[in-house]
Amino acid sequence: MIQADEKPALLLPTLFTAVALVVLVSLGAWQWQRMHWKQDIVAKLAEAGQQPPRDLASIDLERLPPGEAGRFIGAKATGRFLHDQEVYVFWTRGNQPGYLVLTPLQPRTGTAILVNRGFVPERLRRPSARPQGQVAGEVTVEGLLVRARPATSIFTPEPDVAGRIWYHLAPAEMAASLDLKVVPTHTLAAGETSNPGGWPQGRSAQSWISDIPNRHFEYALTWWGLALTLL
Repeated sequence: MIQADEKPALLLPTLFTAVALVVLVSLGAWQWQRMHWKQDIVAKLAEAGQQPPRDLASIDLERLPPGEAGRFIGAKATGRFLHDQEVYVFWTRGNQPGYLVLTPLQPRTGTAILVNRGFVPERLRRPSARPQGQVAGEVTVEGLLVRARPATSIFTPEPDVAGRIWYHLAPAEMAASLDLKVVPTHTLAAGETSNPGGWPQGRSAQSWISDIPNRHFEYALTWWGLALTLL
């Protein structure tokens, strides 16, 4: 039996344990939710990758379903690249630092769209280092129409507007900063079709999926295991 003079000594550890338990259980639940969210993204990507690409001109972007349901769509667009207005997003692929090259594609009629043409290593960011990839004339790009989502945090660096370098995909922000007239809500991510000279390198939906980490199940078990240990 706990004596009266022992109760004050146990109060602080008990309160600490209760608060820590709530935190650990909540972190496990958050990771469980993240797991299902990531699985939903993977499923939508896989579904979009299997769809016959729809002509971008036939897609009403304002009527696409909200959330992840309308985030990825197999699509294609025809037009001319405006290479003098390409912008870059700092990226890594296979632990190699580099950039995503985003180039406006201007159709014969309508608004241009930023095409994520794919990845280049740091040494190939400047167009002069990959002149063969600066394709002239009318082209058709097939890939995934992707709705842009806010992906910044307090740790995201500010863009280098003068160097046209961003640290997240932000078509509206890019358009506003560089006076580009492009679709502000979506980008078209080019597929694996090779560019002349081999750069930039696009990717298929399956390639995207293979690079999406999903270890949230084990993270959830870790937090819940710590909660059980604490008990």
